[in-house]
Amino acid sequence: MDRCQIARKGVALFRSVMSSNSTTTAAESRSLRTRLEAAIRQLASRKTGAADAVALAEAHFRLAVLPGTDSTEALTHLRAATTLDFLHPKHHFHLGRILHKSGDIYAAICAYRQSLRLAPSSHRTWTHLAIALADLG
Repeated sequence: MDRCQIARKGVALFRSVMSSNSTTTAAESRSLRTRLEAAIRQLASRKTGAADAVALAEAHFRLAVLPGTDSTEALTHLRAATTLDFLHPKHHFHLGRILHKSGDIYAAICAYRQSLRLAPSSHRTWTHLAIALADLG
């Protein structure tokens, strides 16, 4: 099974665990958080293959970027996502954003560069890297 097939299977597995399309309005945020935390517990208990790791990484990622998640918790979830699925540039990009926002510019630059190694044509990541480098002074 190639990387794309594993990713598709992992995302499908994540969606089946979540069992419906989720929205992130303020009123539903608490319910979504509970469902994501349950998905993480369920996927972590059965993690046996690459698709399970991708699904678990996706659950950690979605919880990290959920509105209302504080930066410490977001960092924990994004680090877990990058460990489980280190080939997905969005995990490194968002890790860089949270690190930059929390003042760890050097670590943010490293995360942005890792994202660019995986997706070198990402204008969004190049822009955030430029801002982080400018913030160094």
